[in-house]
Amino acid sequence: LDFSGHTGTVAVTVNTSNDYTVKGSSTAANTFTMSTGLDADDVITGGTSTADTLSATITGLTTATGKLNVSNVETLTFLTATTAATIDATSITGADAIRVTGDGTHGGDGSVATTFTNLASGVTVGLGSGTSGSNDSYKSSVAIGLADSSGSSDSVTVDLGARSADNDITGTLTGTGIETLNITDSTTSKNSTLDISGFNASSVVITGGTSGGAELMGLGTLSSSTTSIDASAYDNTLTVAGASGVATTFKAKIGGSLTGSSSTDTFTVGTSAAHTAVAGTVVGGTGSDTLTIYAAAS
Repeated sequence: LDFSGHTGTVAVTVNTSNDYTVKGSSTAANTFTMSTGLDADDVITGGTSTADTLSATITGLTTATGKLNVSNVETLTFLTATTAATIDATSITGADAIRVTGDGTHGGDGSVATTFTNLASGVTVGLGSGTSGSNDSYKSSVAIGLADSSGSSDSVTVDLGARSADNDITGTLTGTGIETLNITDSTTSKNSTLDISGFNASSVVITGGTSGGAELMGLGTLSSSTTSIDASAYDNTLTVAGASGVATTFKAKIGGSLTGSSSTDTFTVGTSAAHTAVAGTVVGGTGSDTLTIYAAAS
C-alpha cells in the first residue's frame, strides 16, 4: 500500500491475515493501525511529518518475529496482553517514543512483560498510552537494552503517561550498561509505583509531576549500582531507599520518605529556588550522614 504521493493525512488499518508493506504520505501525518498483525514480515514507512503514529498488539512476539521494520514513525504504541513480548528495535529508525500499555481496564489491567533489545539512543520508553483514557495503564515489567551501551554516559528516558486512576502504572524496570535512568512523569499524574532495583544505573533523575506535590511515586529500594537519585525538579513526593551499604546522594524538591544506607549518605530536601513547606521523613543509617533542608514558611 503506497500513499507516499498523497499530500493529505493518511489513516490506514490493515487486517491480520496478510503481511504488509505500507508507505504513508511523504509529507502529511500518518496513522498506522496494525491490530495483532504486526511482526517482522511487515514494513511500515512514514514520511517527513513529525506526527506519524503506529499502534499494534504485540502478544507473543519473539526475538525473531519481534524484529520490527518501522521507519520515520515518531510514536509507536504497543498494547501488551496474554503473552510476554520481545521487540528487537534494530530496524526501528526515526522513532521518538515507544509506548507500552495494558488493556485499559484499570483495576483488571492485563499487562504482560515486554523486553526491548537494540534500542537506539534517544528513544523514550513510555508506560501507558500517554493520554488519560481507556489504555493509560501499565502494570508489568519492561527490560531495556540499547543497541550500543559501550560508552560511559549512556542514558534512557522512561515516561509515565497521563492516567485517570491511582496505581494505573505499577511497573518494574530493568536494564544494564546504562549509566543514567531518566524518569519523566505526566503533569496529570496519579500515584505510581516503580520497582527499579534491577535497573543498574549509577544515577536516577526524576522530573515532571503534578504541581503542588499531591501525588506519590514509590520506588522501593535502589539498585546496588545506584549512588545518586535526583528528584529536585520533581513536583510530587517520593518514597525511596538506598541499597544496603551503598553511599547514596538523595535530592528531593518536596519531602517524601528518603531512607539511607549504612554508608555515608547525603540528603537535600527542597532547593534554593523552591523552598519546601514539607520536609517529610528522612532516615539515615549508621554512616556519617548529612541533611540539608531548604525550608519555606510552614
